[in-house]
Amino acid sequence: MIDLIKISNFKSISDEELKIKPMTILTGTNSSGKSTLVQSILLMSYYAKQNSSLEEIILKIDNFEDIRNFYMKDDLSIIKTTYKNIEFELKCSINKSWEFSVNSPDLIFEENLFYISSNRIGQEDISRYGKSKFGINGEYAFGYFDNNKNDKIDIVIAEAYGTTLRDQLLFWINKTLDLNLELITQKISNENLSVKYKIDDFSNPISTYNVGSGVSYAIRILIIGLSLKKGDIFVIENPEIHLHPKAIANLMKFFVFLASNGVQVIIETHSEHIIDKLRHEVLINKINKEKTVIYYRKDDKSKFEEININEDGRFVDSIGEIKKFPTGFFDANLKDLMELM
Repeated sequence: MIDLIKISNFKSISDEELKIKPMTILTGTNSSGKSTLVQSILLMSYYAKQNSSLEEIILKIDNFEDIRNFYMKDDLSIIKTTYKNIEFELKCSINKSWEFSVNSPDLIFEENLFYISSNRIGQEDISRYGKSKFGINGEYAFGYFDNNKNDKIDIVIAEAYGTTLRDQLLFWINKTLDLNLELITQKISNENLSVKYKIDDFSNPISTYNVGSGVSYAIRILIIGLSLKKGDIFVIENPEIHLHPKAIANLMKFFVFLASNGVQVIIETHSEHIIDKLRHEVLINKINKEKTVIYYRKDDKSKFEEININEDGRFVDSIGEIKKFPTGFFDANLKDLMELM
C-alpha cells in the first residue's frame, strides 16, 4: 500500500505531503485539485510498473507545460510516494519527459493498482473482452466477469451463498442496490459477449436498458472490487453517480469491507453520504479509525485539509481535537432550507 505521497509543482498543487491510509477519501469543491492528486498516484503506478491500462490517461498529462504548477512556474515537477519505507520518485522538467527512480533497486512497486474513472460505461447489451482486466472506464468489467465468474476469489463475505465471483457479486448486488438481480453474461465471439439482467428465478433475462444506469455503474465497481487481492490499490472517481442516497451508503459499506480486508481504497467524491457512512462504519467498529483519513480542498490555491474520524464517528484534527467539517459541503443544503423556512 501507499503510505505517503509528496507532490511539488504539479498542476494546481504547489507543495503537499499527505498520508495515505487504507481508506482515503478526497473531496472538495469542483476544480479544486482532487483529480490532480489522483493523477499523481496514477502516474507513479504507470512509470513504476508500466501499467499499460493507464496509458490513455498518462498521454494526457505527459507534457511538462500541461502539468507544471499554475502559480509557481518552476522548471521541475516532482512526485514521491513511500511504500515499505522505500521512496519512489518521479521527476519531469521542461527539457525532459518523466524520469522514474527508486532508492532501493531490490524492491519493486509490486501492488496492482486498479482505477475506474467517473466516465465509466453504463448500460450495454453487448460488451467486450479486453487486453487489460477492467479498463479505466470499466468497459471490460463484464468481459472479465464472464471469464472468471466461476472462479473462487480471495476476499469473500461469509453471508454469501458461495465463494465464487458470481456468488459474491450476487450477494453484493442485493446488499448494495436492494435488488434481487443477477448478472447474466454469455460469450458471442472472441471479442464480444451478451449482457443481461435476471430479476428473479422465474423470469426471462432482460435488457440492461430496462434497469437504471446506476445499476450498471455500480455492478462494474462491485466486479472490480471483488476481483482484488490483499495489497491491491483501488482508485475510484465519484462512485455515487446515478445512485440514490441509500445505495451510495450501501456501496460505502462495500468499500469499507475491502479496506478492512487489505485493499487500499482511494475515493474521490462530492457525496456527503459517502463521508457520513464512513463515520458510521467507524462508530460501529467495521473499520478502525486509524485506517481512515479524509482530505478536503477548498480551491486550487489552498492546501489539502486533513480530517480524521474518532471512535464516536466525529470529525477531529490530526491531534484528536473535535473540529467542524469545512463550510460549503454539509451545510450547502441547510442554507437553502433555512431560506425556505
